[in-house]
Amino acid sequence: MSQLRIIGLLLLCVGLGYLVWLDNTAGGDTAASVTTDATATAGARSGNGEITGLDDDTPANEGELAHVRDEESDPPAPEDAEDQADAEPENLNPLKRIEIDILSDTIERPIFASSRQRPPQEAKPASTSENSLATFELVGVARTGARATAVLRKQPQGDLFRVEAGDTFGKWRVKAIEPRSIVLSDGNGNEETIKLLRP
Repeated sequence: MSQLRIIGLLLLCVGLGYLVWLDNTAGGDTAASVTTDATATAGARSGNGEITGLDDDTPANEGELAHVRDEESDPPAPEDAEDQADAEPENLNPLKRIEIDILSDTIERPIFASSRQRPPQEAKPASTSENSLATFELVGVARTGARATAVLRKQPQGDLFRVEAGDTFGKWRVKAIEPRSIVLSDGNGNEETIKLLRP
C-alpha cells in the first residue's frame, strides 16, 4: 500500500513538472511574437514618408514608441519665437507708426468744432506799462530862480519823486516844466502834458 502511494506521488510530480514546462514554453513564444510586432510598428520613417524596418538588434519598447509619437505630433518651435514675442508689444499700439506731422490738419481744423475752424484768438489787452502816464499825477511845481522842479506821485503806491527838465523816467523825458504843468516827450515826436490836479 505504501509503495502505491509513492508511485502515485512520483507520477503527480512528473505531471506537474510537465505542465510547468509547457506553460513556460508557450509564454516565451508569445513574448517573441509581441516583440516582433512592436519592432515592425516602430519602424523609422524615411525622408519620402516610407516606413523602413529596424535592425533585429534594435530595442523596441513602449517608451521608445511613445517618444516617436511625441516627435511626430509636436511641430518644431519657430526659431524666431523670442523675436516675435519682443515685437508683439509694439504692434499692440496701431497709432505708434503715425507721424505727428501728418496730424497738422487735425490741429488746424479741429474735428470737434462745427465750423472746422480754430476759434479766433482773443485780443490781449494792451499791457499798462509801469511808467504809463495814467499812473502819474502832478502834485506841484517849485521854482528857484531859473531852476524848476516838478513833484510827481505814482499811483497806486502813492510814491513821490522829483524831476527836472531833461530827466527821464521809463520812455518819457521831461521836455519842459511850466508853472501848472509839465511837458513830456517819448523821443518819437509824441508829446504829452500832465497838469496839476488842483488849481
